[in-house]
Amino acid sequence: MCLICNETVAIVKSGNVKRHYDSKHGHFDHNYPLKSEHKKPFSDSEIVKECMNEITIALFEGTQKDDIIQKINQISLSDSTAVKRTEVLAEDLLDQMKSAIKKAKCISLALDESTDNTDNAQLLVFVRFFDEEKGEFCEDVLGLTALHGHTRGDDIYEALIQMLRDREIDLKHVISIATDGAPCMTGRERVLVARLRAHHPDLIAYHCIIHQMVLCASLEEKYAEVMTTVMKLLNQTAGTHHHHNHAEFLDKLIKNFQTRFGDFPLGKQVLLCMENPFLVKNIAEFSTEALKICPWASAASLQSELIELQENLALQESLCDPTTFWTKMVPAAGVPSLQKVALQILTMFPSTYCCESAFSTMNMVKNKYRSTLSNEHLHQCLRLALTPFMPKFKELVAQKRCHFSH
Repeated sequence: MCLICNETVAIVKSGNVKRHYDSKHGHFDHNYPLKSEHKKPFSDSEIVKECMNEITIALFEGTQKDDIIQKINQISLSDSTAVKRTEVLAEDLLDQMKSAIKKAKCISLALDESTDNTDNAQLLVFVRFFDEEKGEFCEDVLGLTALHGHTRGDDIYEALIQMLRDREIDLKHVISIATDGAPCMTGRERVLVARLRAHHPDLIAYHCIIHQMVLCASLEEKYAEVMTTVMKLLNQTAGTHHHHNHAEFLDKLIKNFQTRFGDFPLGKQVLLCMENPFLVKNIAEFSTEALKICPWASAASLQSELIELQENLALQESLCDPTTFWTKMVPAAGVPSLQKVALQILTMFPSTYCCESAFSTMNMVKNKYRSTLSNEHLHQCLRLALTPFMPKFKELVAQKRCHFSH
């Protein structure tokens, strides 16, 4: 009897069982991959043996049952074996990611720092890029590294640069980096962003929008007090007819807001173009805003390509999301510069949510019962749990030699 659909085969032979599986459950491996994505301890693998033995005892009888139990017991599922298999799978997934990044035209980073359940500081870095083979944007764990001692800007910088070297990534290949806005990340001196821009001046660095929203929510009462004071000053200034002072005060207030949110370089016309390029009317303003993000581009080329794109009637009638539009529809329209600008913008991380979510997974993996888990094994378990890539099981099995338990 099939354990997946509970159907029975006429004669219990390996050929009949294989034919039933291929015809009825051909996509089972793809839909339910056997990976370490359930964040369980390595020693839990032995539980699989116990379950299989209990199922065999319930379904079979006589010598057939004894033979199946003997073969099940020969399967090596010890904790040491689980560790080795985790290392092999993680290495394979890392190689796939590195290979895909080498083919990508540009990449973006999102990083955050937190502590695990043993109070060890961990720096988590995510990478986002467009995978041309899959035809979609890919987000994966670039690496997890422990920060021993301090978590200053210099320490984070050295850890990130070493991680990029290990992944064979040139810093100039990175177009943007999203951080949580901590002083060690975006301060004035000896901080991560400042040191990165010393080697890569065109790097776009910005504060995660989620952290900004949380910051505003936590300071709600203080902001209410500030707004009340500002309104009183404005009313008093307007009442005394000092319009010159009133305008000067507003200009300073606007300048302060522009300074505060100046790290977010996307202008209104650029955002509108990414959403729907046919709604952009001020083409000159669009090219000016685009050059702030992509200084390599030519204003004349962007303007001419946008005009040509807007005259494409077939694209005007296409109904699809912005990602599909710019990655699959636009390349055929012959606007390479505009499509490259769009690809860079879509590659940027909107926030560091992926890092925050991964830290929750990290605490599930390295809980109080697995507090002695090494940093390398923690990184490998986290990669297996979060990666969008699929291990090449058949190739890995062909390279290895099976060893049975005794």
